[in-house]
Formats: sequence, structure tokens, C-alpha cells
Amino acid sequence: MASPNPYGQIVDTSASGGLKVNEMWAKLFRDNEKAFEEDRSAAVLLDEVIAQEMHLAFPSRQSHSFTRVKEARINYNRGIGFPSGLPPIVQSFRYLRDAQGKVFRVTARGKRIG
Repeated sequence: MASPNPYGQIVDTSASGGLKVNEMWAKLFRDNEKAFEEDRSAAVLLDEVIAQEMHLAFPSRQSHSFTRVKEARINYNRGIGFPSGLPPIVQSFRYLRDAQGKVFRVTARGKRIG
């Protein structure tokens, strides 16, 4: 059920299992990295699915920020606005899936040396 937080804002945490928005982002990112490291490719979520999970977890919030997974991931990797305030030990990455269902980790392109 919706209840006011210390700032008087209504926070609906019923569908998220009691997690706040940033805690839910962090959980999805952590679970995704764990699934990739454990080679459970079917459990790895693409950004579109992460956005859908956020909308499902907070159905009463009509926030466009849930579609900005890349921005949330950048903030998460920097520790900005997340529970600990520190960058996570395991960074979060974006994933793609090919036609055969194989999952690929997308990393930032490195600078050219030389």
C-alpha cells in the first residue's frame, strides 16, 4: 500500500517487494551481473526488459525515468543516489542477445593507443 516517506512523498512499494526505486534498480543490475557470471543466459535481462520490470514493480508511478536504463546504470556504477552511496564492487553492463539467443556483454570502447 502507498505510504508517505519522510519527505511526505507517496511511495508505493507493494509490487517491488518493499524496495524503493533506486534499490530496485540496484537489485536488477546486481541480479543481471550474477546471471551473466553464472552463465545463465536465459536469466540475463536486456535493457528493454529491465525497463518493463521497473514499470511492473512501480505501477502507480508514470515515470519516464524507468525507460532510461543507461542513465540509471551510469549512476549505479558511480554510486550516485544508490543505497550505499559508493560504486558497486561489480559494475553493471548492458547486454545484447543474437538471433541464436547467445548473450553478449557490451563494454565501452577503449581509447586508441599509439
